[in-house]
Amino acid sequence: MASASTITFNLTNNNLGIPGSLGTATLTDNVSGGVDVTITLTSGVYGVFANNQKGKGGDLFIDTTATLLKSSLTGLSSGLNVTGFKSNGTLASFKYAYDWNLAGGNSPSTLTFTLNGVSTGQISALGFHFICLGVTQCPGSNSNTGFVQTGTPVTPPPTVPEPGTLGLLGTGLVGIAGLLRRRSMA
Repeated sequence: MASASTITFNLTNNNLGIPGSLGTATLTDNVSGGVDVTITLTSGVYGVFANNQKGKGGDLFIDTTATLLKSSLTGLSSGLNVTGFKSNGTLASFKYAYDWNLAGGNSPSTLTFTLNGVSTGQISALGFHFICLGVTQCPGSNSNTGFVQTGTPVTPPPTVPEPGTLGLLGTGLVGIAGLLRRRSMA
């Protein structure tokens, strides 16, 4: 059985020039042939833009080699719904293969959803429309919304071998040492 692949990205690439990371996006392969996504923004500072005065909401977009549909995006949290879908375009200089328009609910700092028919290895970037909460303008801009896309993956901690693996390694080394000793005595 193959293990699930998990990649966590810092959300650093934004069109407003805000320095540092706005949060993270964690993508995990699931057993159903899709990717579970959790977007976590700095709470109380940023939110996933979901509503505007016209009720049109914001965008969630990815760049991928997979073929996806409007229905590929499921399980949206925070009362959000998919209200539109388009492919192959650019938002604020960010290239995408697919873009879902989201509306409803509020502008949450944490959003979860599933992308069906794709794996983490097929996604090169994920981005969305964000809002700066509690201010009339985001730092360094004349807008309270912008677009952000995944930056460099966060380096995962090194894997630690299981104790059984270390025991087998030790047994093998003792065996090799014994063989070498016999050869040198002969």
